[in-house]
Parts: sequence; structure tokens; C-alpha cells
Amino acid sequence: MRHLIAALILLATAGVALPARAEADQVRGWTILSASDAGADAVIAAAKPYKINHLQLSHEIVHDLREVREPGKQAG
Repeated sequence: MRHLIAALILLATAGVALPARAEADQVRGWTILSASDAGADAVIAAAKPYKINHLQLSHEIVHDLREVREPGKQAG
């Protein structure tokens, strides 16, 4: 019985230490929605004070970038 109680206490205290490590590994991200350079620059500049460690482009911006590869849609 004492071994069972000791094992339960060990498991309970081990679980308490996990959230601190999980927080350090946590992904905090933003999606850049602005298609303007100034808007994207503002998002990137604001990310560090908010401890953002992941930035991604919106689906619409990625779609627009794919269209730029097409010669007929490029500015001449």
C-alpha cells in the first residue's frame, strides 16, 4: 500500500512540472493578412513584444504570390 501511495505522489508531482516545459515549447503564431508591405512590416515588428514565434502568410496572399509566377500577370 505504501508503494502505491508513493507512486501516486510521484505521478502527481511529475505532472505539476510539465506545464512549465510545455509553455516554453508552445507555438504562438499570427497570420499576416495584409497584402501591403507596410501592413506586413507592422505585423512583423509587433510580433516580438507579444512573444510570437510563428508567422504565416494568409491563403489569399499565397494565392496572389502564385499568380505572380504566371508571365501574363506579371508587370512588364
